[in-house]
Amino acid sequence: MKPETAIQPDSHDLNFPQLVEAIHSIDNTLSTQANRAVNICLTLRNWLIGLYIQEYEQHGHDRARYGEGLLDSLAQALRQIGVARCDARELRRYRLFYLTYPQIRETVSPELLPEVLQIQDSGDSVSQISAAPRPIQCAAQSRRTANRRRRRWPCSSAGR
Repeated sequence: MKPETAIQPDSHDLNFPQLVEAIHSIDNTLSTQANRAVNICLTLRNWLIGLYIQEYEQHGHDRARYGEGLLDSLAQALRQIGVARCDARELRRYRLFYLTYPQIRETVSPELLPEVLQIQDSGDSVSQISAAPRPIQCAAQSRRTANRRRRRWPCSSAGR
């Protein structure tokens, strides 16, 4: 259903088939947008996890203590605090994802990256990552929150 032909919820001549079509259209449109936003957020999440692992392996204070057991120990610690999809195998994949696509950093919104990481560039590598980044919102969540603040729902007082 196109926006210009959308049925207004307060329409008095709304029939049952139009109601079904309106809800179907809303479901299709918003479910697709939600899936896209979730995919973007999960991609960013996985890439950032890979970034943290790689940087810890390269520059972490106690990195020598862990050696080969780092990902197993990290997976166990993350599992204990309820972080999903972070077994050792997945953590290896996240690190490989970061190493394969370091350019993703360039596509992250400028407003988002400083909130996520306090990073200082030294050429091609990241030289410093804050130990405790602030909680983040994916770009889609940030836009949705901003739109929610601006949005005014149209309402009609006709017939009331």
